[in-house]
Amino acid sequence: PSLKLQTNPPALPSTPSPNFVCISAQGTTVYPLLTSVLYDETEWERPHSFYPAHFLDKDGKFVKRDAFMPFSAGHRICLGESLARMELFIFFTTLLQHFRFTPPPGVSEDELDLTPRVGLSLNPLPHKLSWLKVRQLRGTGQPGVSQKVAGSTTNFALWFRARLWDILFHLQ
Repeated sequence: PSLKLQTNPPALPSTPSPNFVCISAQGTTVYPLLTSVLYDETEWERPHSFYPAHFLDKDGKFVKRDAFMPFSAGHRICLGESLARMELFIFFTTLLQHFRFTPPPGVSEDELDLTPRVGLSLNPLPHKLSWLKVRQLRGTGQPGVSQKVAGSTTNFALWFRARLWDILFHLQ
């Protein structure tokens, strides 16, 4: 399974409101299980795999899906959702504008293990990854690939954290 389908830690618990009809005793603590929505086969074509086409219509345009609730829902929704979405967009757009990420030589994309290490948060297991710095070809406005910048590493996350400032603010 991919990281998209995992929700950890679980959503914040809440007590049902007085207008809520509860099958069990009143005052029961309710823990929203968001994975029940993310794995719902009536909502998703391929719920157990990372499949970006879930968010595209037949013309390839983005479609918002009500069943995708990474920031919870209702009165317990994350207050920082819009800020988090904006920062993630800027962060990944900057990375994708400047680098091309591939498995290391001799490893296919199907062989990559994206199973997370479960704890308070989900962390990817150490794995090798190659990245190439992308540059614009002079006079064409088209992206090209320059030499390999950092090669392969066994723990891309550690390298990435150490170089984050350079990646985001000092790329020429």
